[in-house]
Formats: sequence, structure tokens, C-alpha cells
Amino acid sequence: MSGTALYVTGIHESLAALLPMHAPESGTRAFRGLAASGKTYWIKVPFQDQGPRILATEQIVTALGHLIEAPVRDTALMDISDDWSGQLSGSGLTLRACVAHASLELNDAEERRDQTYLRDDDNARRWPKWAALWDWCFGSDEQWLYEHGDANRSMWSFDHNMWIHDARNWDADSCLRSHDVPWRWRGSWDQFDKSAILDTADRLEAVTRADLVGACYALPLEWGVPKPDIDALIDMLDYRRAGVSARLRLNSTS
Repeated sequence: MSGTALYVTGIHESLAALLPMHAPESGTRAFRGLAASGKTYWIKVPFQDQGPRILATEQIVTALGHLIEAPVRDTALMDISDDWSGQLSGSGLTLRACVAHASLELNDAEERRDQTYLRDDDNARRWPKWAALWDWCFGSDEQWLYEHGDANRSMWSFDHNMWIHDARNWDADSCLRSHDVPWRWRGSWDQFDKSAILDTADRLEAVTRADLVGACYALPLEWGVPKPDIDALIDMLDYRRAGVSARLRLNSTS
């Protein structure tokens, strides 16, 4: 393994093959790869132009989403061995040994930036969990996948690299200043299931500090996130739970 997790948890994969892809539109120059497990991921390396902190944000937001069962794509830490050094990814990056961020690919999906299909599948219950995550983690640059086939346009959230203060380099100071800042989703709530809003508030209130430690510390040391920044983020997230929950409960009555 090319790096060591600060807190041992989460899924590790290893890159087995590079896969074809269209020309990338992302500044992170993400590329498709096949893991040794047989799963296909979109991969972001720490030496892309936006820096390694966005990878930490991606991993943390997904882990927090899982705590409240929000519809976020699964992620993994992708080990890229020395065997790949010097090879070009589909996005044109020259690879070298590292631990990368990997987001599980969703087949037969429609990528959109507008809030739609609210009545399809179980989306009326999925959206409140996403809206809670948005408020809790200072969501930004919203992007969704709508899964076709049997899933009937189920909504998934992905590409969270600009969440947490809409910044590439959130730190202890920015976290300390953000404890009481509301970040309510300003899009439509009309089709949100009211009972799901209340259930999400309950889930958020049940999150423990130990849960937050597990979510925020599952990062490779080589990504260079200082411990004081992570601890301040945990403090902020722990504090914000009550305010986000209160705003959810208020929305359930409107």
C-alpha cells in the first residue's frame, strides 16, 4: 500500500486496468479504472491541479452521507502501485505511485445538474437525506446521477470535491467560523416526504462523535491533511448537527 490511513477504516482497492473514457470536463482530471475486485471507479489522484485536499473532502462527505443513509456513491481509497508509474490515464495524467480517491461508477445513469424526477422511485425519501447532508457539509456545485433501468431514476449525489465551505483548502479557522452558519438547500422541497424529513433529523441527532472521528480520519497520511484541521472539522460537524436537525424539522411543517 502506498500510504497509511490516519484511522483504519473504509475500503481499499488496487488499480488493475485503465479504462476508455470521453475527454474529461473536470479540473480534477478524473479517469476510469478497473479495480482488482472487478469494480469500475472514477479515480482522482492527489497530484491533479486542484490538490489533495479535495480528495479528503470527497472521502469525508461520502462517509458522513453513509452515517445518515444519504444517496451518495460509494467511494474507496485506490492504491496505484509503482507498476503504473509513467503511464497515461484516460484523462491525460502521467501516473505515479499514490493512494487516490475512487468513486464507484454507476452504469445506465443520466448525469444532470437540475433537481428532477422527484416523484420517481423512492426519491421523495432520498432527497431529504441529501438536503441534510448539503446543509451539514456546506454543499456546493451540486451534481446528480439518475439511475435508469429497474431503479426508475433513483437519485444519487456525486462529485463532492467543492463541498465544505466551497473551498479547496478548508482549515481549522474556517471550520471554527462556521459552527452557526445555516446552509439550507434553496431548491424545491415540495415533493419531499414529510416523514422522511423527520426520520433524517432523527438519524442526524443519533450520530456520535465517535462516528465523526471514523468518518473524518479515514484518510491517507500522504494527502497531508493536518490533524488540527480534521479535529476542527469534527468539532464543527458535531456542533452543526443540532441546527441542521432543527431546520429539517421546520421544513417538515411547511
